[in-house]
Parts: sequence; C-alpha cells; structure tokens
Amino acid sequence: MNTNHFQDVKDYILDQLDDGVGLDQYGGDLHHELLNTNYFFVYTNQAKQWLGDCYSNAIQDINEYEDFNFGERSTDTSDPAKVANMWAYIKGEEILNACAHVVGNSNRYLNEYTLEIITAEVKAV
Repeated sequence: MNTNHFQDVKDYILDQLDDGVGLDQYGGDLHHELLNTNYFFVYTNQAKQWLGDCYSNAIQDINEYEDFNFGERSTDTSDPAKVANMWAYIKGEEILNACAHVVGNSNRYLNEYTLEIITAEVKAV
C-alpha cells in the first residue's frame, strides 16, 4: 500500500473521530463503527481512481485477510468500490491495532477523553 492510501485511511479515521464516531461505544467496536458502518467509497469511479495501479495488491491483501480471518473469501473483487472499502477496512484495523488506547479499552466505553487520546495515537501511526 502506498503512503497516500495509508494516509487517506488515517485521515478518514481522524475525520470520523473528530465527528464523535465511537463515543459511548466499546473500544472493541471502534473499528466496526469507523470502517464498517459507512462506506469509504460509494462510487465505482472514485474507488478505481483511488486504487489506481494498486488494485491487484489490494485484492491480494483482501484474499489473505479473508482466508486467515474467515477461512473463505467473500469480497466481490470484481467491484472496485467493494475492493476499496475492504482494503480500507483492513488498513484501518492495522492502524487502530497500533493504538494502545483502542486495544486497552476494548471492554470499556469510550468517552471524549479516550477519543482524544486515540486521535493522538492515530496521528502518530
């Protein structure tokens, strides 16, 4: 994944945290709330443009992720929007797993203070 893709996912996460997404949710649900309740991309053309020449890398990452986590593949890799959304989901998980306050608060409700700390941690990833 090139740096621009990674930064785009980080920026998306930061925008949602700034909007209070995850507030009063369990830390363990934050990834779902940030990257699975809304689409990173809705339009096929935007997704194609964002993926660019990384489309095959994204598919490889998705296949490996789904094989490892689910034992089967479910993402329609012929649909650029689905590929972009799943790739962002995977990269978002990597970003959030690097944040101690996400991992450490998986069984606790997040408040404004913990979201501020998580925001700082995401910025530092």
